[in-house]
Amino acid sequence: MVKRLLFILLVTISTYSNGQVSEWLIPIDSSFYVTDVAMDNFGNAFICGFSNTTGVSLNGTYYRSGNLPPNDYRAYLAKVDSLGNALWIKQMSSRWGSDILITAIHIDRTNDVIVEVYFNDTLLIENDTSIFLPSYTPNAIYRHAVVKFDNNGTFKWATVIPGSSTFSFQYNVSIMTDDQKCIYINHDTVYYAQNTYHGFILKLDHGGNIIDSFPKEGNSIGFCIDQKKNVWVPWSSYFNGHQFSDTLIVRYDSLGSVNYQLTGSGKIQFWDLEVDTSGNLYALGRFHDMSGASIGGYTINTNSALRSNDFIIKVNKFGVVLWMKQLNYCGFGPPFYGYTYIDEIALDRYGDLLLQGNYSQIACMFGDSLRSPIYNDSGSVVIYKLDGNGDLIWSKHAYGANYQRGTSIVTGFKDNIYVTISANMLPSDTFIVDHIPMTTNYGGFLWRIKDASNLASGYVYIDSNNNSIPNTGDRFIESQLIAINGVNHYYTFTDHNGFYDAYLMNGSYSLEYNHPIKHHFSSPTTHPLSFSGSSQVDDDNHFKLTAIPGVNDMRVQLIPLGASRSWWSDWAYVVADFRNVGTTYISDTCVLNFDPRLELTYASIPPTDTMAGKLSWIFSNMAPYSRNEAFLFFSFNKSIPNVSISDTLRFYAGIYLNGSDTFPIDNVDSTLNVVRGSHDPNDKVVQPMGKVRPAFVQEGNYLYYTIRFQNTGTA
Repeated sequence: MVKRLLFILLVTISTYSNGQVSEWLIPIDSSFYVTDVAMDNFGNAFICGFSNTTGVSLNGTYYRSGNLPPNDYRAYLAKVDSLGNALWIKQMSSRWGSDILITAIHIDRTNDVIVEVYFNDTLLIENDTSIFLPSYTPNAIYRHAVVKFDNNGTFKWATVIPGSSTFSFQYNVSIMTDDQKCIYINHDTVYYAQNTYHGFILKLDHGGNIIDSFPKEGNSIGFCIDQKKNVWVPWSSYFNGHQFSDTLIVRYDSLGSVNYQLTGSGKIQFWDLEVDTSGNLYALGRFHDMSGASIGGYTINTNSALRSNDFIIKVNKFGVVLWMKQLNYCGFGPPFYGYTYIDEIALDRYGDLLLQGNYSQIACMFGDSLRSPIYNDSGSVVIYKLDGNGDLIWSKHAYGANYQRGTSIVTGFKDNIYVTISANMLPSDTFIVDHIPMTTNYGGFLWRIKDASNLASGYVYIDSNNNSIPNTGDRFIESQLIAINGVNHYYTFTDHNGFYDAYLMNGSYSLEYNHPIKHHFSSPTTHPLSFSGSSQVDDDNHFKLTAIPGVNDMRVQLIPLGASRSWWSDWAYVVADFRNVGTTYISDTCVLNFDPRLELTYASIPPTDTMAGKLSWIFSNMAPYSRNEAFLFFSFNKSIPNVSISDTLRFYAGIYLNGSDTFPIDNVDSTLNVVRGSHDPNDKVVQPMGKVRPAFVQEGNYLYYTIRFQNTGTA
């Protein structure tokens, strides 16, 4: 008997990794056919799929579906932790035993689980009839629903998507959410009479209510949402012999208006998209005509011996195609014609591109050649990692004597990667994963690969107890720049605990800290290090700061928090930041003079003395590098005629020490706050205003920018 096998591939990758080590394998039931995988913010994997048996097992956890007809499908949703333990399995079924499938899964920013389900009669979740969903489309072959669970698998809500009244097949193949938890569904409908696909991107709020839709043409699988909430949608220009249009990719703004279109010539079909944090788009496509195709000034080469022609393009945020990579088959030739497909792409947090694909015989993409030694191999799985320029970083593959295919890929927490693979093999077959042979005693496997890059880390700290070790009682300094110099140059910053780390390949490096805080010096300023293996850790690269003794240095800065609004809020907001940037304990008197047309309404640090147009504070024994930050709210003085738009409100602050100051130039500061109208939403302000000397910044002072943007939307 031929068994259907399932493999889930988990790969741990790092920023500058150059190799990976297989860590473990766990068994997965042969009857559980997985269609998609997602990852939460804790590194847990969520897999969805279907089975036509009365139960499924996942690494020893067994779920029995109950007394349903034996040949109909049940849909399953499972959660797996980073060690491969199955935490829970949920079932969805039809009331009357008809087919039901989960096609896609997504984790939102609150770690809730959202799945797409299509079914052809009714929908039951965990056999709970209270969650029975009636059909909206009696004549449709399949209906579609969006179902939401929390991270523990507890049902939250379900929404049935209205369908066509004509005889059609409705399905959804991908799902996304934005940073406001709105849900976007890729909805396609096949009209058999017209032999066409039509569809739309459906937008729901986080409670499952439908709030908008964006039309699209043809069939497509993936879409994406950028940081500006633009929705990028592939329009399939080619389907089943029909050329619809030269429009290939459409970008909608958050209100559903088209603000960009990518066009090309030839029978081109895009089906998966990703966009990085800089707004660059990566699009995965295929052309179906050996006479050739072109897009963005790039021509897709043709070869009659190729069974398929897949390609990837990168488009910047201005719509310019930056590069194109064509994927070619290079098999043995007749009678063993093969294919090379890339089915899905994903982006990691560094902007590197991950591709999951399939090939037969030989894959020779991106200058790399992977070969299955089995001449009658029906399909092997390949994973590529490319940098932002489209150059290969690494590749991995898996193959066997029968058909196997990758189905999905995702990356996320700590750069882990999950890939789902399905297969049809005999129990006696051997499956080769990353050159490691495995027998098929189990129906499938979960494969974890450990990152084999090297780690360098350390702290930037003031050594308060002078023991040259960062420990309790020391002061840890955040936002400090560490330069990493080797063949390439990188930078990292310390976090709020003064800690930094960097993942590095083999080679020699120097970690450099060249800009310590004012009146301190670092020991050392450079840490040389080298790595010659994998998974090595060097965590002793600390930079100890030592104070230059006897430096009296106070500094004051005034920072306007918001524009003063005439006839609106009638308020002005200012922060007075009094800081000891020296290395001694200091007592001082701090004074703020403000415009007489204002009166104080609130002070986060109550002043010691208050009089008309003047506030003063007395601070005793301020410790080195401590600060007293007063948030001050002023209202317009009603006893004085109203302030007019474009008037200037003046603030002046000074510090008077009980002793001398090494750098008295920063003991005073002033700011001008220009009065704005009630509907002047866009303005930019820098403090101090006007020109400043270069020495002002070199001495450790800051320029504070306030930039206000207008919300032209409706929420």
